[in-house]
Amino acid sequence: MRNLPGRFLAVGFAATLLFAMGCGKQSERVPAAKEAPGTKPAAVDGARILSADKEPGNWMSYGRTYSEERFSPLKQINDQNVGTLGLAWYFDLDTRRGQEATPLVIDGVMYFTSAWSKVHALNAATGKELWSFDPQIDPAWAVNACCDVVNRGVAAWNGKIFVGTLDGRLIALDAASGKKVWEEQTTDPSKRYTITGAPRVIKGRDLDRRVVEEWRRRYRLGFHGLRSRSGFALHWYGKWRSLASQDSES
Repeated sequence: MRNLPGRFLAVGFAATLLFAMGCGKQSERVPAAKEAPGTKPAAVDGARILSADKEPGNWMSYGRTYSEERFSPLKQINDQNVGTLGLAWYFDLDTRRGQEATPLVIDGVMYFTSAWSKVHALNAATGKELWSFDPQIDPAWAVNACCDVVNRGVAAWNGKIFVGTLDGRLIALDAASGKKVWEEQTTDPSKRYTITGAPRVIKGRDLDRRVVEEWRRRYRLGFHGLRSRSGFALHWYGKWRSLASQDSES
């Protein structure tokens, strides 16, 4: 059942975090979207991710940094005050299917995916929805997914939000409006492939194809690279392929 009304705190950890951080030091507070007028939404690049520790209130990549240690340097929440955390806000999703996404928080905006590869953008301070995007997955494709119609998140780069869909597409969205910029079918539609993982974006010249090929040989994984003006959007699936995107080509 795809559209059961349900309340699922997919972003609950962030809402609770905001509650605790609201009375703390300004340097560690997650900035509200209105605090950065004129800032381009999702203005993320490699240099900014490499310097992520200088922006502890942001979470700009799936594992926070390229090392993907998933460790936050924030210190306001600790074993002495964790018991005082409470709910700051919640956001209702339109489904009770599985939720596994890691939200990104960039300059006061939270970007995350929900079941069926849907993408949402919220004001991180208030929980107000800014936009949402539904890739319109055929419900019949759910039979091909091993572990429900989950999605683990998005990537942000240079004003775009990237999502891999359950039916094998890689889609670029405008971070300000949520409108689709381009999409590519990265898998063979005649095969029962699915994508549930979050993309990675790496500045074009930093992607060493030899490394990708080594991973493929060792782990029998493949990657799909689409150059997105100043970077590559990556997704792994069953084998290595190279396709062109509307921005340029891999």
